[in-house]
Amino acid sequence: MKSGRCVTTALTLGLFGTVGLFGGCDGHTTDNDIIDTPIAELRKQVETSKPGQVLLIDARSPREYAAGHIPDARNMPLDTFSGKPADRDPGIEAFEYKVVYGNDPGSAVAKGVTKRMLIQGYSGVTMFMGGLNEWRRAGMDVKGEAAGKP
Repeated sequence: MKSGRCVTTALTLGLFGTVGLFGGCDGHTTDNDIIDTPIAELRKQVETSKPGQVLLIDARSPREYAAGHIPDARNMPLDTFSGKPADRDPGIEAFEYKVVYGNDPGSAVAKGVTKRMLIQGYSGVTMFMGGLNEWRRAGMDVKGEAAGKP
């Protein structure tokens, strides 16, 4: 932007309420640009969405993903995303909602993936702050080698 000012654009999208479409400009996205998807909204969206509507992104390591993950989530660690708009993947962009998660609210890698996606210009990106730990505590299904373990 010529003025150098950054504007966070938001749009009301279905069950997610306000969902940030773009974070800060010029790679200056901060934690404040991340929109949280509460578990109640995520559960409802997962249960009622049509195929190809919601992409759950597990930002953790492949080892952690293999040990247990939210059903239908894709393992997409930080190095999956360059943060460069030119590298945006049309297969990811095709999903209306992209929900990133890690283990818990302190998950630096989940925040990093979310920020890189916002910088790249992906639309409909949010973060499930509670992560896999909250998902398990809520009694929701977990897939993987240690699916039933906390």
